Amino acid sequence: MDQGLGLVVALPVEIRALLGRCGRRRSGGVQWQGALATGLPLTLIRSGPGTQNAAAAACDLVSRGMGMLGSVGVSGGLSPEVSAGDLILAHDILERTGHTFQHIWRADSRFLAPMYTALQTAGLCVHQGTSVTVQRPVLTREEKTACFRETGALAADMESAAVARQAEAAGLPFFALRAVCDPVWVSLPPFIPDCLDQRGEVRLLYLGGRLFKRPFSMLRLIRMQRGLRKALPQLKRAWQGPLREVLPKLLADHP
Repeated sequence: MDQGLGLVVALPVEIRALLGRCGRRRSGGVQWQGALATGLPLTLIRSGPGTQNAAAAACDLVSRGMGMLGSVGVSGGLSPEVSAGDLILAHDILERTGHTFQHIWRADSRFLAPMYTALQTAGLCVHQGTSVTVQRPVLTREEKTACFRETGALAADMESAAVARQAEAAGLPFFALRAVCDPVWVSLPPFIPDCLDQRGEVRLLYLGGRLFKRPFSMLRLIRMQRGLRKALPQLKRAWQGPLREVLPKLLADHP
């Protein structure tokens, strides 16, 4: 099965980390479509944040005949063992609905092990572990600690479980790679989720209004920006280096 790799990426900043500012092609919902330097056919869809958006993007990729799906981006750290810029390669994915957690997906070691080895060999700080998908971001240190205590998950994002579901339903291999932006000890302002629109673009007027009313939140935003400046380059290194080498072989070898 070698029809290509379909990536679901939620935010514009994540896409820029993967592809840069040039060379992107937009057609309908597709953000980029073509072949990478390795010859790997790639279709990338910017989903916007959240499980519903991610599920729709993944369904679109399945209908286009992809041979593998991936969920790539930044995440919040839950474990005290992970820092900003660390990579999380999920071997299990949970989904949080209300106060309950459901196991959604478990990695196939035939795909996980070569990816993990390639990332380690490239000198990247990468952890294998459980990831949890949430409906709303886990913002405070207290919330993150509680989520880690309940699940043992290393990181939380808002898309991976939805993509994993679509991949499993279609019988496709799947991977989830995340770079930690805000570690467990960093709390984010409560208005952060509402600062992004459905396409993942920043609502600048809304953000400015929130900061005007809560100027003390600026320090937390600065910490978040520092985390992004650590996370995005590591995501870029992983994608433009070891993953571009190992993924074509994994896709070609999949029956």
